[in-house]
Amino acid sequence: MKDRDIINMFEHVDPETLAETDLDRGQELLGLESAGKGALGKARTAARQPSKSRLLMQPAWKGLVAAAAALAIVLFSVFSANAPQPAMGIASPDYPEGVSYHDYAGKRAKKQDVYQDFLTSLSQFAFSSAAEVFAQGDQSVNSVYSPLSLFYALALASEGAAGSTQAELLQALQMPDINLVRSESSKLYQNLYTDNEIGKLLLANSLWLQEDVDFEKAFLERVARDYFAHSFSVDFSNAKTAKQISRWVSENTGGKLGNDPREFQTSHEQVMSIFNTVYFYDQWSTEFDPKLTKKDIFNLADGSKVKAPFMHRTFMGGYVREEDCFITALHFKNGQRMLLFLPDEGVSPYDILSDPEQLADVLTAIDSESAKGGEIILSIPKFDFKARNNLKEVLTKLGAEQAFTAEADFTGLASTKPLFISGIQQNLSISIDEKGCEAAAYTEIRLYGSSLPQETIEMKLDRPFIFAITGGAGDAPLFIGVVNNPIVH
Repeated sequence: MKDRDIINMFEHVDPETLAETDLDRGQELLGLESAGKGALGKARTAARQPSKSRLLMQPAWKGLVAAAAALAIVLFSVFSANAPQPAMGIASPDYPEGVSYHDYAGKRAKKQDVYQDFLTSLSQFAFSSAAEVFAQGDQSVNSVYSPLSLFYALALASEGAAGSTQAELLQALQMPDINLVRSESSKLYQNLYTDNEIGKLLLANSLWLQEDVDFEKAFLERVARDYFAHSFSVDFSNAKTAKQISRWVSENTGGKLGNDPREFQTSHEQVMSIFNTVYFYDQWSTEFDPKLTKKDIFNLADGSKVKAPFMHRTFMGGYVREEDCFITALHFKNGQRMLLFLPDEGVSPYDILSDPEQLADVLTAIDSESAKGGEIILSIPKFDFKARNNLKEVLTKLGAEQAFTAEADFTGLASTKPLFISGIQQNLSISIDEKGCEAAAYTEIRLYGSSLPQETIEMKLDRPFIFAITGGAGDAPLFIGVVNNPIVH
């Protein structure tokens, strides 16, 4: 093949991206039944017509909670110029169908039964990895982490690993075997997938493959079928590849991440990049009244103070009084919720976050017998920030060491040696504000305990606090983070 970027993006792709693609040359590479002439035909049609894709556009209304995560695992190798001739395939998955917010029967029919042991292991991975992320991170800045995004990227890497390398990756994921990961990841993906007129929870996986490396056909078929992963053939020595990756990440995170191609600079030694993105936005079940939003004092950890816009709402809800913090939850219309944790005076959020057992306790407390019901008078600052996590050391702490060395065994994806992971990085963005969609209505009635609530609880998040977006993945949070200063972006 010529030294140029050939990338086959099918139904979900910007026509501008497809216009840069040599589709006829790409046909030489196609060896998978799931991506033959039919897929190329769809790609050509998409290049000529307005995109019907799953491109994420910023919603027309502003009142939303939005979160996005993009995670990359980069595999490097040192191989000779006499690389094998191209014999790889390009795979394109079929995404689940979106179900209308008002189609309750369709939602029930879509739901998959996910094995409880898998959800338990996923939660254990989320708690242990989050504890390492926050223990190692900068504790003076706002931070956020997506266990779900890291899980899917590592699951893809595990599919291509073999022997002790795969065993270590599965140990880090807290999973007993790859078959459980494979079958239940697909079900979980379909359960989480939300794309309706109210909100979105969209996951995307992609593999970016060096064009002159012979990748295993069975591997590419498997990740397309079980992980909904696209596979793209590229030339990592071509500077345009970074632009293609940047566009894909931006498209799959609603434009919140990936807009600078310089973040994705590639190397001639690069063999493969694995990407996972998670994009979430939804409306509060009951919106905050913007007329009540007023600036107030937020107390920083160092004793200084800043003024931030605080939203205010009074509602009937659940709460828990734990030993070191107070917990309540705000609900979204599509079923997820944001848990809010206010540590006691003198208690750092990181005292809770860096201990996996305590983190598990607080994340599940709102559903425990200790939860009560009452009138909650909530004050929470608006926030909007980005974060970046380097997760290589986190994974080594969790037991995945060989994957980062020349002894790594990734023969499940290609015979090229050495082939090893050079880095794992996660970029994230999260923001909240007051409003919802004025065209929608939602009524939520919740009953707590056996008697009417007797207490009125005031919760003012005016010092560093923890938040977590949960729902649909057992006890594992989709996002978890700390707000140290709400006015820093």
